[in-house]
Amino acid sequence: KMQKGLQHICAGVLLSLAIAQTFTSLTECNDRSIHAIHRFGRNRIVAQLSVSLKKSVLITRLRGGTGSKSAADVPKSLVKLSFECKDLVNKDWLSKSDPIVVLMEKKSRDQPGWTFIGRTEPVKNNLNPTFHEKILIEYRFESKQPLQAVVLDVDDFSRLPSADHLPSPADAEFLGRTEFLLSEVVGARSQTLVRALAGEGGGGDGGGRVRVGHGC
Repeated sequence: KMQKGLQHICAGVLLSLAIAQTFTSLTECNDRSIHAIHRFGRNRIVAQLSVSLKKSVLITRLRGGTGSKSAADVPKSLVKLSFECKDLVNKDWLSKSDPIVVLMEKKSRDQPGWTFIGRTEPVKNNLNPTFHEKILIEYRFESKQPLQAVVLDVDDFSRLPSADHLPSPADAEFLGRTEFLLSEVVGARSQTLVRALAGEGGGGDGGGRVRVGHGC
């Protein structure tokens, strides 16, 4: 009986050891499974982010984007330009010229011509006019903005269009022109720029000077 009792005790101990070993193995297996699941989750998230990033880059390229600032992102403000002329050429026989200043802008290097921005009011019989009407223009801080001021002699006031339209060459005679950058006016001392007027071909057959000011 004692021998059988010892056998039962040994069998119980062995069974307990087997159960403990099995539990340990299951625990280790579960730990490995959990780590594997975590690794799989991380890898899946990274893979999804990579795919999303590639799609975003592809869409940007297809839309023509470069990742640089768009025109809408460029800082800008509105400025008013004033004009004054001195010693203009007189094109009238019986009186003096009736000048106006027309402001033009070259929008881009690829654009061959100039875009009409605005004009001043005409001043009658005056070779040294000070114009009261200012021309409003958008100043883009990070862009070069070539401008052209053209001085014309109005022949017929009744045929002069409104200030937001370019006068017809048939209704106004050329007196002179000059080119400058908008940043030159804004950054000039006292915010004033003085330029000599050239002829139609850019030569010296024009006459007089134009003063461009920046103010409110």
